[in-house]
Amino acid sequence: EEAKFLIEHTNRATKVCVPSPYILAKRLWDPDLSTKAYPTRELFIDDLVPIIHQEIVALSKSGVDVIQIDEPDMTSLLDPKNPPLYGSLERDLDIAVAKINEVVSGVNAPRIAMHGCRLNSLTRGWVWEGGYERVISTFNKINVDQFVLEFSIPVAGSVSILKQLRDDVLIGLGSVDPRTEVLDTPETIVVRVEEAMRYVDKERLSLNPDCGFAPDIRHQVPLDECFAKMKNLAKASEILRNKHG
Repeated sequence: EEAKFLIEHTNRATKVCVPSPYILAKRLWDPDLSTKAYPTRELFIDDLVPIIHQEIVALSKSGVDVIQIDEPDMTSLLDPKNPPLYGSLERDLDIAVAKINEVVSGVNAPRIAMHGCRLNSLTRGWVWEGGYERVISTFNKINVDQFVLEFSIPVAGSVSILKQLRDDVLIGLGSVDPRTEVLDTPETIVVRVEEAMRYVDKERLSLNPDCGFAPDIRHQVPLDECFAKMKNLAKASEILRNKHG
């Protein structure tokens, strides 16, 4: 219903986000409280799949342009200090991929995206470090149309890693840092995007901020600051279109 309301009240492209099975299984299954209903985390994640799948199917029928699966916890495995849930990095990644592919199986939507982030804490920065090298080959096994990734901070590593993504996926390039009060200029953003264009075709790229603009109970982000950063992102897009058209 929220998606339908959004579509009815805008003439712009629309996106709705849903959590992945992996993140819900990590954050909601508790070994002390959950075992009477679900003896193992694996049993819990299996039951999450049809629920999320039904929601995605309903969203695909709503007319929304993009359905995005939010997956910050799988991407956090890029930091060797973050212990895997299921015993090993390989097993965690295999489970995460399998469950995402199950929830999108058979869904007819204009675009399905997956977002991977750094578990950002806004003014406190990011939680996990490391480049995408540990997970990039896994991304290529996920049946989505777009990956929305973060690259505005040094710990994200080189955008050259993008050339390892399969050629048929679009890339949402995180080009603005929401974690600090620093206002990235349009020229700074252009430089970041042009660096990415060295490795992937410009037609595959769209610009977005790294995630973190949304406020929560721990901290508030000034709306004026968010608006100024988004204005600069839009200006950078204009510069890039005029320059590279």
